[in-house]
Order: sequence, then structure tokens, then C-alpha cells
Amino acid sequence: MGKRLSRCKLLTRHPGRGIFGLDGPSGSGKTTLLNIIAGIDRATSGEVSIDGTNIAGMSERDLTHWRNQHIGFVFQSFNLIPVLTAFENVELPLLLTNLSKSRRRNRSRRRCAWSDFRTG
Repeated sequence: MGKRLSRCKLLTRHPGRGIFGLDGPSGSGKTTLLNIIAGIDRATSGEVSIDGTNIAGMSERDLTHWRNQHIGFVFQSFNLIPVLTAFENVELPLLLTNLSKSRRRNRSRRRCAWSDFRTG
């Protein structure tokens, strides 16, 4: 049986939007949990089911595609490209997809809708 992440605390949750925050002391498993949820790290046992999809058994290729379609990251240091606008930074990863320009921009606008910055 693996460790329990009982020292982590869910800070915020926005139903239907999949946005949440975690809090806990150093070493409590926050980063490990987020990496497992995102499919970056693999659990040593059991299932990892995200929105009804068990990602634990996916190949690296399938997991990469799934992550591209379902996971977004916000880091403590934003790692933004300074010469791009905030909107362009949001849109940038979508350039690696097969989305048309209009679909890419619409998706980026939806992602930015909750923020205070203007979209392109």
C-alpha cells in the first residue's frame, strides 16, 4: 500500500472548470500528486482515473496526446515569453496542434475569459 497524501489540502475548486489549488507543507506530496494527475509521473500501483479515463495504462504517446487535450499548467514562475502578449503566451502551445487558426484563437479566448487581460 502506498503513502496517503493526507497532509495536502484542496484550497479551491471550481466545479465544471477543473481548476483547483493545493496547499500543504514541504514534502507532503503536492508536486507528486499534480504530476500523477497530469500523467507526468506514474503511480506505482492502482488506477489514475481522470474524468472517467484511466491514464495509468496509457502509452507515452497516448498520454502525451491526452495531456495536450485535457491538462493545463500554471507555474509559480509563469515562464512566459516576454516578447509575446499574455494571449499569445496562452495560444502558443496550441500551435503544436492541428487546430485551425480560428479554433485556436477561440479556444485561447475561452481560456482567457476569466482573466483581466485583453485577448488578441
